[in-house]
Amino acid sequence: QNSMSSNFSAYANFHGEMSKNMGLAQRCIDSNELDAAFREACCGIATYPDCILGNLPSNVMCPMDDRRAIMTIPIPHELPGISLADPSCLISTNGSDWIIKNAVFDCEQLGTCSVTCPGPRKSRLKAASERCGCSLEWYLHSKWMGSTFALLLYVFMNVARVSFF
Repeated sequence: QNSMSSNFSAYANFHGEMSKNMGLAQRCIDSNELDAAFREACCGIATYPDCILGNLPSNVMCPMDDRRAIMTIPIPHELPGISLADPSCLISTNGSDWIIKNAVFDCEQLGTCSVTCPGPRKSRLKAASERCGCSLEWYLHSKWMGSTFALLLYVFMNVARVSFF
């Protein structure tokens, strides 16, 4: 439990730091202006079909997210304003919900489970067993036949080499 508690504490601290940085970014960056520039740079790409061309320089390129590429076709990143407005980044990690209590449990307080299982379905088990058995038999026969044909081919090629050449 100590390692889980320390890991959770580290994650909570990291989340707190990221929340602080996201709050700073939300205050310092005009997400509407950035999103408009993003839409203009990505104008005409599948995920940005409707756009208005403005006055961005011609050398500005649409930033692509190679991690989300479909069949080696890159997909543009989503609008920065979407990430900046994500409410999960503003969750406070200082409350009592973020404290892991000791891992001592009173098993008497746990309810009992009543397991109601109808048992195995013998017809399905039989069908599955036959199918598996047939697949195994086919596999073994194919390996045996392949090995036999390879050996025969080897023998015939050597006989032909000795006899005819």
